Amino acid sequence: MLGRIRELFSRLRRDLVRPGEGSRRERTTKRILGLAVTRLASGFCFAGLDLETGRWIRPVRPKVQSEYDRALLPCDFGCLAPHRFALAVSEWEDLCPAPTPPHVEDWLLAAPAPARVIQTPSAGDLARLLAPMVEESLAPVHPGR
Repeated sequence: MLGRIRELFSRLRRDLVRPGEGSRRERTTKRILGLAVTRLASGFCFAGLDLETGRWIRPVRPKVQSEYDRALLPCDFGCLAPHRFALAVSEWEDLCPAPTPPHVEDWLLAAPAPARVIQTPSAGDLARLLAPMVEESLAPVHPGR
């Protein structure tokens, strides 16, 4: 049992600064407008818009055993239930870019610390936040329409 725990911690440390997944110098704090919270068998998937760049972002945990083992845990959401992060602006500390196609939106929790909700926008505020990202037609995703 102790050997298995040591192996898991060894993998975790190795994955925290894996080439291509960011380094300690690239850690940053992100403010995310939560647009998707999904319950998975192994935890939660949370994603939304990076308010600095306007791009889709998804915080993930380091791989422990498989690619599918990157789900967030309840402790990553602090004392709030994960669904409270939907349609709210939250702050996530110590994130490193970890794009691995097709999941180019992934950002690795380098030193897991609970995220926190910093604002729950009104309907008008949400409309203003999302307005610059609205496409006038489906042409960008469905040419000819």
